[in-house]
This record gives sequence, structure tokens and C-alpha cells, in this order.
Amino acid sequence: MRAQVFPVAFASIYLLFLLSMLSPSLQAHFLFLHKMQVPFRPDFDNPVRYGIAPYKTRNLRLTTSDRVQIGAWHVLPDQYMKEHRGPFDEAHYDKALQKYPTVVYLHGNAANRAAPFRTATYSLITSRLGANVVAIDYRGFGDSEGSPSEEGLVRDARAAWDWVLEKRAGKSFRKSSEKGAGMIVMGQSLGTGVAAKLSLDLTQGGTPPQGVVLIAPYSSIRGLITSYRIGGIFPVFAPLSTIPFANKFLDRVLYTHFNTSAVLPILLSATRKDPPTTFPRVVVDHATNDEVIPYSHSEQLFDELIALELGSDLPLHPYGSNRKIPKTGDLQSVSDKLKAYHTRVQAARASKVKKRTIEGFGTVETMVMSHGGATAGASDSAEDAPTVTLIRTHHGGHNRVGEGVIDLAGELIGIIDSSASTASAAR
Repeated sequence: MRAQVFPVAFASIYLLFLLSMLSPSLQAHFLFLHKMQVPFRPDFDNPVRYGIAPYKTRNLRLTTSDRVQIGAWHVLPDQYMKEHRGPFDEAHYDKALQKYPTVVYLHGNAANRAAPFRTATYSLITSRLGANVVAIDYRGFGDSEGSPSEEGLVRDARAAWDWVLEKRAGKSFRKSSEKGAGMIVMGQSLGTGVAAKLSLDLTQGGTPPQGVVLIAPYSSIRGLITSYRIGGIFPVFAPLSTIPFANKFLDRVLYTHFNTSAVLPILLSATRKDPPTTFPRVVVDHATNDEVIPYSHSEQLFDELIALELGSDLPLHPYGSNRKIPKTGDLQSVSDKLKAYHTRVQAARASKVKKRTIEGFGTVETMVMSHGGATAGASDSAEDAPTVTLIRTHHGGHNRVGEGVIDLAGELIGIIDSSASTASAAR
């Protein structure tokens, strides 16, 4: 009798937990963790308290399209700090936005823009890329008003983008005619879903960013839930996979989706059908030792884009579109068919993907997308085509971003020289 008590009690508590997740408010708190302040009681007016150099950062209040006030920081590039001596007035900060590239940085869940692992990332961007950083706290985070939601977070990111363009005052960046030139949208963890949706909105609106960087992304919130493991060990939501039609159930009960798996193909298809002058270059980075979001999510995103590019050239699965492998019959025949199929897939993949290995660091796989329906006069050169790159690093976990990753992203997007990035990644 006693042996049955624990399983029944555990099942009851687990069921109550799942039922509680049907509440929109509890879902939001569980997903966004926006009430978790790190650092506690932050002083955003004094970024020097968090290791940032004096005069390097200005604290901002931005207004979104639905009139929500959010907090943000504008961090100056290191090169600008070397060329000028503070304190700076507003005109000096605006000048840096006009002269140097800008990264709109979209952080993950929990904590705020002053968290130490985030300020470390700002430092890498301002030093390695020589870029401005505009880092926001989404609504409900830090000192921002409101409560987080999928639509709201994208509005917050758009407010940062629009603010940068306004501060550029219509001046071209490095003689480019494109408004998005020198602009990079960078999302990390939760922020990758925001970055993908913002980039799609911008591209469809005719102002694509020069680059989109997704660090430790997930395929979708639904996919993340079913694969999430506490401490990288306990699969808290694994029992859901035993429920028939679990995916449809989750789609109906989830209030936040961030389906990057669906967004990226649309983003790159949009550039193929009606390509702008400047294509967004997509960089996906993930550490294989990430214990929060499995690396398999990035592999899935990259493989789906390869399938998009291959189109009719992608070999057909021997057991149809649902890939239902027979449970009975000649097992050797099944094995042979699957091996032959995977061989053809790898051959097709190799024809499109250029791979390089950096010893001690990881691998870099890059695919140049075709132009599909390029407009008249558009160039068909590889330099003008959209590219998608998967950076697989051996180290870094979930929150730590290394110099090599930032340098490679800068090279792939066209912000820094390629020789410098390869050298730093190899170190």
C-alpha cells in the first residue's frame, strides 16, 4: 500500500501543475520569469555599477507602438570611446549610431539588462564588432511597464529598431542606400523567437536588417516544452508526449508560441520571391553542452532551411511524408533503405553546405540561398545572396558567448574582416 502512495501523490501533484499551466498568467510567469530581478533592485542610471566604463552607456526610455514605456541601454563601441573623451551629450551618442554598426540585443527570460552575463556580451559586441548595442528590457522586465506577451515583446523590439533609425536621422550608413545596413538583430534564448519575428516583419516591410544572429535558439515554445529538462536531466514535460494529439493540445492551450521553425523559412522565402537590395544574413549559434535548450533545436532549424533550399532535389523518404517505418517485415531491407536514403540526403546537403572545422572550437556550416525570383537587375552573386550559417561550439553552455562566436558572426554578416574572426575562433 505504501509503495503505491508515492507514485499516486507524484502523479496528482504533476497533474495539478499541468492544470495550473492553463492559466494565462501562470503560463506567462513560468515562461518569461520576468519578476526575477538579477541584479536585485538595479540602478539602471548608473551602469558603471555593473562593470561598464564611465560615459559608455546612456539609459533610455522608449515608447512602443501601443504606448508602453520600456527601459533600454545604448552602449557605445570601444573605438568611439578611444576617439572621444567623455562625458558625452546626446549628440555624441547619436553620432556613434550614425558612424558605427548597431546591434539590437534581445535577451532571454528572467533577470534584466544589467545581469552580469548580459553585460559581458555587450562588452564583446562593442569591442569585437566595434558596434553600438541597444539592449532593451521587455515589458514587465526590469524597469519596463506592462506585462509580457508574444506580440508585446515583438513591439518592444520594434521600438528599439525604430529608435535607432530615428537617431540616424536619415543618414546613410557607410554610403549604403539601405536603411537596415549596419543593423544587426541579435537574440539570445527566449530573445531568438523575438528576433526572428522582428526580422520577418522588417524584411516584409522592405527594411531587412543586415544580419540576424540567434544564440541558443529553440524551434518553437511547443518544441521547447516537450524537450525541456531541468538541469539537463529531468524531462519535466516528457509525459505529455504520451498523450494522443499532444502537439495539437499544446497549440490550443499555449498563449505564447514563438514558432521560429515556421518563421525562418518564410523570412528567407520572402527574400527569394521579392528580394530587397540587401539580404538578411542569418547566423545560428549553439553550444553542444547547453543544458537548458538542447542543441538539437538549432540542428532542426538549419535542416529545415536546407530542405527549403533543396526543394525538389531533396530525396524522398522511402516510407512517405509521415516517415512511418514498418514494425514488421524484413528488418534488413528497412535498414538498407534508410541507409541509402540518408546517404542521398548527406550528398544533397554537401552540395549546398560548406563546412569548416576549427580545432578546439567547433564547426561552422554555411549555406548560400538561391535567389528564387530575383527582380530584374538584381545580382546573382553569392555575396549578394542571403546566407544561413550554423555555428556549433563545444563550449559555452547556455548563457556564455565567446569571442570566437561574436567574431564569426561579424565576418558572416559582413561587419568585420574574415581573417580576424578565424584567428580568434582558433585561439
